[in-house]
Amino acid sequence: MLPTFLIYYGWIPTAPPEQCQFDRVLSSMQCVVLGAGLATPHHPNSVTARGFIQSHPLIHFYGYISVGMSLDQPRHTMQEIVQSARQWDKLGAQGILLDCAGPDYGVTTFRLRSCVHALHREGLHVIVNAWNPHACLAVGLTPEDGYLEENWTPHHHPKDYYYAKTLAQQGIQIYAVIDYTYHTQAFFVNAMWRGYSYANYLAYTAHNAGCTPITPN
Repeated sequence: MLPTFLIYYGWIPTAPPEQCQFDRVLSSMQCVVLGAGLATPHHPNSVTARGFIQSHPLIHFYGYISVGMSLDQPRHTMQEIVQSARQWDKLGAQGILLDCAGPDYGVTTFRLRSCVHALHREGLHVIVNAWNPHACLAVGLTPEDGYLEENWTPHHHPKDYYYAKTLAQQGIQIYAVIDYTYHTQAFFVNAMWRGYSYANYLAYTAHNAGCTPITPN
């Protein structure tokens, strides 16, 4: 059975009926990414999030940090990234999703490598979200880390399959989600599973805080 993966950027409910429904969905997941800012001490949902994380020790929780340097991204300094990572760690997350982490967002190999090493020093795992998997080949990822293939499209060059396959062969986990409604399950399966079904893919897509199962042919 494939592991399950969910990106959830919404509010963690506090009312009992909504809590039960939320718990029923997320309890089936092995890996859950939570949204930016949730770990800051003043966030009104942080106490609820901490309690939820503590009550689900079998789920691997990741916190969100953007490392983008262009296209309206926050251009965080390394000090800010580490500070945010420590807040996520204190909340109970085991790792960090580094978003907007490729050259299309102005992120150099040096910057991404520095981020990965800094988070490893904090004892945290890393999932890197970059459009081109080539950006993740020499940044210090280990088999405890992952690469996120988000919204894989026909615009990806065939060499991108090769680079993603190379990461998988190195033992790095490959995560996959779609949030474009026009991407059908058939397209996703044909694009993502062609040629490397041996890889340990995480098989759920996040869309509007819901999840749609995706299975290989």
